[in-house]
Amino acid sequence: MAKTPLDDIIDATFEIGRYMRTCMLELAKTGPKLNLLQIHALLLLQKTPGVSLRELAAHLKVTSPSASVFVQRLVKLGWVSRNHDRKNRKAIRLHY
Repeated sequence: MAKTPLDDIIDATFEIGRYMRTCMLELAKTGPKLNLLQIHALLLLQKTPGVSLRELAAHLKVTSPSASVFVQRLVKLGWVSRNHDRKNRKAIRLHY
């Protein structure tokens, strides 16, 4: 049976997944221990700097208090900063 372009895409997808798992395992050995939500939060903050904690929580489908807990760890690690909004001093914006 001849390979189709779809077969090539499926094979490539598995290879990429295998490579990503290998890279993540290597990083886990040397880097800080981050959970999946923290990784997703960092990716979101990279794409949309200045997002609020409430917006981050809604995007990740968690409560604001839950998001606050794992964001605080990212702040302690120095990966995320909390800045006051210029227009609304009560609002906090997150930056990667």
